[in-house]
This record gives sequence, structure tokens and C-alpha cells, in this order.
Amino acid sequence: MRCTKCGNKAKSDATFCTYCGQRTGYTDLATSDKEKQITKLPHKRFLIIGIFVVFCLVYFLGFRCKAGICPLPRSAGGEYCFSHTCEWSKCKNKKAAERNYCYTHSPSYSSHIAYTPESAEDVLEFSDINISHNSSYTVCTGTLTNNGRRRYSFVEVKGKFQNSSGKVLDTDWTYAVGSEGLAPGESTTFRISVDKNYDIRKCTMEIIDYDRE
Repeated sequence: MRCTKCGNKAKSDATFCTYCGQRTGYTDLATSDKEKQITKLPHKRFLIIGIFVVFCLVYFLGFRCKAGICPLPRSAGGEYCFSHTCEWSKCKNKKAAERNYCYTHSPSYSSHIAYTPESAEDVLEFSDINISHNSSYTVCTGTLTNNGRRRYSFVEVKGKFQNSSGKVLDTDWTYAVGSEGLAPGESTTFRISVDKNYDIRKCTMEIIDYDRE
């Protein structure tokens, strides 16, 4: 094989002419493949780094425990990891400082200055509130659940029957829980009613009295 520039004879497998340096046109396949791999490496590196950054953002914003700089994942259905979640059954609150329970569920002998005793208003939860009308009455039914750590009895609840604008048109009350009491984790249903009024669209409930064991 002769060089196309100087005319001197060059080796058949030479990439460049040894006399003038002109490229001969011969390509080493192994060298070519290596060059292609080297060219692709930076792109793969940037792709991997990008995926890692996105993963970190998603984890820290959506799955990481919200207790300060804790790197652990949140527990199911809560905002804190297992080590920062109150140990009371079903409670998802953050533990009080240097305690195993949140402020609501801390023992009554707690000396922590931020301790707040449990109250029915905080732990008795209303749900499934529905309005219906029969031939004579407008009826509100619902469920009351005890999410606390104490039993509650003689729980009086009051309902405010409202129109679509939120104006109170009528009220009624009842004992949602009697002498049988409502233990932690238990639920009960209740029913209150007023004279039929089709303008009533909703009913808001509140607790007005109770006994706590």
C-alpha cells in the first residue's frame, strides 16, 4: 500500500504514513470500538447521576421521615419513621421529646412542660355524617370513634343543621354513648333529627359533655 500524499510505500496495517504522517485510511476496528465506548461513557455517567438526583429528591420530599434530619423512611400512613412515631396503637403522631409516646398519649405523671392531658374533643372522631329526609323529619346519622387511651361514657353530642351557605337552621342533641361506655378503638353510631326541612344540606357535630374513666 502506497501513501496517497508522498507516494512512499507504507505498511498495509499502518494508520499513518511513516514518512509524511498522512492518514492512510486503515482503521483499527478494536481502536475504533474503544473510541466509541469512551465517547459514550460521559453520557451514561450523566444519565446515572441524573437518575440518582431525581430519586433522592422524590425520596426526601415524599418518603423521608419529617422529624428533623432523620434519613429513615416514613411508616405506613404516617409522616414519621417507626423510631419517631408514638407507640400508642394506631397513633401516627410524633413522639414527645425524650418519650415513647406523643403529648396526647404520654402518661399522666409526665413532667414534660408541653404535656397536654387527653380530652374527648381531641380523640373522639366523627365520621360518615349523612343527611336524609323522611315524611316528618330531617335526619342526621353518623359514627363516633374513640381514638384515645381512655374509656368515655355519657357522651352528649350536638348537631347543627345548616343550609348550603352554612347558616344554622335548627339544632338537636343526643347521647351518642351511654353508661356502656366507649373503649379505646371502639366506634358507635348515633342519630339526631329535626322537623323536615329540605333547605338543610349538612350537619356539623360537636361534643358538649362526657364522663371519662
